[in-house]
Amino acid sequence: MPTTSSELALFLILLSAVLLFFAWWSWRLRKGIRVQLWVVGLFGAFYVLVFLLVEAEVLHLPWGGVARAAAFVDFLLLVLGALPAFRYTSRTTQFERTASGHWVYRGRLAIPAAWLAFFLLRYGVELALLGRVYLFTPTAPSPATSIPAFAASLILVDALFAASTGIVLGNALAIYWNHRRQRRRSPVPVGAADSVEPVSPSVPPTADGPAR
Repeated sequence: MPTTSSELALFLILLSAVLLFFAWWSWRLRKGIRVQLWVVGLFGAFYVLVFLLVEAEVLHLPWGGVARAAAFVDFLLLVLGALPAFRYTSRTTQFERTASGHWVYRGRLAIPAAWLAFFLLRYGVELALLGRVYLFTPTAPSPATSIPAFAASLILVDALFAASTGIVLGNALAIYWNHRRQRRRSPVPVGAADSVEPVSPSVPPTADGPAR
């Protein structure tokens, strides 16, 4: 665990925030989340930005080929996480129109649960190998921590974060893609009058009988 009171307080605050976000995400997903593509895009872009910053830190570490190999594996894990997340979200997410014409979507809890599992697993790896949580910061290890243990912990934590980023990115892309497709299928706003083609008036009959 964190050694100082400030580190412990930061760790507990972050852990509480993670659990609260998971609870809120799961609850809203079952109840229905209004489609706001800028929010979906911002969440995915934030994760990708943090991922790129983490990989830049890894590539600056004096590990030579090991650092480059770890970064390559991380990018591979991001793709491997994004593909099944995209397919799963596309298959399980339902889009509906509200009475006011807004779109909402509902889904299952597998994506939030996987996100939480990877988050907690990263904590577990650091606690098991290092005895404390560094919160993604490649800080120099304490004298009691060996360099191989610190390197292994950092590589595993980054790999788990890469997979988590892939899940978030695949989920966001699936919501965006399927929402666009659903809008193309239902372009008429809710409550709009049905368009009815005018019926051509019949030709009045003549004195000799019906018109031919």
